[in-house]
Amino acid sequence: MSISAGAGAAMSADLDCLLLNIHAYPGERKDATTARSTTSKHQKIEVSLCPARPPLPSDVFVHSPELRFTVLPRVVRAVEDMLLIRVDIGCRPDYVSSPDYCD
Repeated sequence: MSISAGAGAAMSADLDCLLLNIHAYPGERKDATTARSTTSKHQKIEVSLCPARPPLPSDVFVHSPELRFTVLPRVVRAVEDMLLIRVDIGCRPDYVSSPDYCD
């Protein structure tokens, strides 16, 4: 399902609540919902929301041309207009359990 930037922004503004898929999808969906940032190693990462009216779940897409996701990104928490997303990016197994190595 593809929603244009205008339609996605208008739909998300009209909705009082969203249901979210727990897993985010690797993919590029640039629109008005796209947030951009960089990792601690200056690699670009983008997250976009593809809103759907409940009872359909809304999808979250995570994109980075420079990173390899080792597992599907995961929505950890959602509060008001904030999402906390876990993205495992090419970590060696010993880094996964180390709190000292996090982005």
